[in-house]
Amino acid sequence: RMAGRAPFVDATTCMVAVQTAQRLGDRRLEALAWGAVAVTQWAVGDEDGQASAEAALAASRETGDYRLVGDALSSLGMQKRRGDPDRLALFEEALEPLRRAGDLFAVSQVLTWLIIEQGTATYEDSMAQRSVLHEQLKISAELGTNHANDVPAINLSLTECYLGNTDLADSLARSGTRQSRRIGWSPAVMLWPALTLGICAARRGQYERAAELLGVVESCEQPWYDQFGDTWQSSERQMQEESRAQITAAIGDVEYARLFASGRALSSDGIVDLMLERGGHKPS
Repeated sequence: RMAGRAPFVDATTCMVAVQTAQRLGDRRLEALAWGAVAVTQWAVGDEDGQASAEAALAASRETGDYRLVGDALSSLGMQKRRGDPDRLALFEEALEPLRRAGDLFAVSQVLTWLIIEQGTATYEDSMAQRSVLHEQLKISAELGTNHANDVPAINLSLTECYLGNTDLADSLARSGTRQSRRIGWSPAVMLWPALTLGICAARRGQYERAAELLGVVESCEQPWYDQFGDTWQSSERQMQEESRAQITAAIGDVEYARLFASGRALSSDGIVDLMLERGGHKPS
């Protein structure tokens, strides 16, 4: 779904697996199957996903399998709406069994959801996230290239940007962009590194580049919202507005509007070329 494709299987297909597991009396297999149903329902916005995640959790607890319990708690958290206190609590609860299971990749995934839910409204929030994100980067390094994950670098880049560490934020955003491209995520995922790179460019006085990157941000914003239903944090919106004010003060509203429109019209390849300063990017 993240790559703009339909899910490989639908919830109906997954339910066949649930029914098979029930006939066999295999609670571990049933937990896995309910988990597949839940995540597939979540991906298409089906409200029945919560009931499926609860069924997965019930079956998982009976097995005593830490990995299954952690996955089920994480899946149940995903079903909740952002801002729901239960959502944050479920992600936090999921970490302990996943760590006990030694599943670093699953831990990293849950840390991502935890970070998204916590937000970065204050300096203290950002400092707390920073330690979590460094843990994610360490996990990614331990897992190696076969489990490449762009999320830690992208999220940490935005946090470092908020904390004023421009050079580090820029470097991390570029690294995340390259990983996203290699993994094959949809262009919507470029929203966050484009924002970080645009803010960094404005701070460095690269106003033309910054204006184009803010145009990229706008072009990615709606696709991101359509896929993930996410919204801007106040700190992110504030940094964006401050950069826009810097740019227009330096080059004027007319030139800003022209460059902004150019960035907004870029193709997927053009967006990556602009973000990595590879040259030759052209409006689509």
